[in-house]
Amino acid sequence: MKNMLFFLLGIFTLFTACSDDADSTPLTPTILKVVSCDFVKEEMDWVKPVKEIGEPSVGIENKTDVPTTYLNQWENSTLETSLFSLYTGSLPKAENLGELTIRVPTLHADGTFSDGGSEVPLVFGTTYEILDPRSRGQEEIVVPGHSTLKKITERTGSSCSITFYLVLVDVNTGQQYELRGAWYGLQISKETHTLLT
Repeated sequence: MKNMLFFLLGIFTLFTACSDDADSTPLTPTILKVVSCDFVKEEMDWVKPVKEIGEPSVGIENKTDVPTTYLNQWENSTLETSLFSLYTGSLPKAENLGELTIRVPTLHADGTFSDGGSEVPLVFGTTYEILDPRSRGQEEIVVPGHSTLKKITERTGSSCSITFYLVLVDVNTGQQYELRGAWYGLQISKETHTLLT
């Protein structure tokens, strides 16, 4: 009986030792790299011009006969938003997902687009926004008597829904991942103009 117990104990010890060795083998982390990302305008895709002129707001109303001076402060800016939506393929879990970026196209008012736009994070289902105050300043404007100075904000640019084909590779294993989806982009310039009435 003692021999049988020692035999079983020996087998159990050997089994747990082998199991510990298997569990302690480190897993190779998944590290992804962008191989290519092509943007293609397919049948249902679109690039549309955007032009919005806001309602005039009153900067100053001069009800007197004497001209007055108005200090006009202005800022021109650009706004870009980017949203990736996945149609086919699946994004694997990887240690460096937060570091992956894609260069999106530059949109044009004539419905076309070209390479060389902004670099944005490769995030699915979340809108990424870039707000760039291109220029700002102030100027003195003489407002004649019985005149009103109004400020008008104008937003011009383009919006789009364009298909993308993305290829990623795991740098440790060489496994490739092919993804297809839609990129929803908005590229807008905002300018404020003054008008005397």
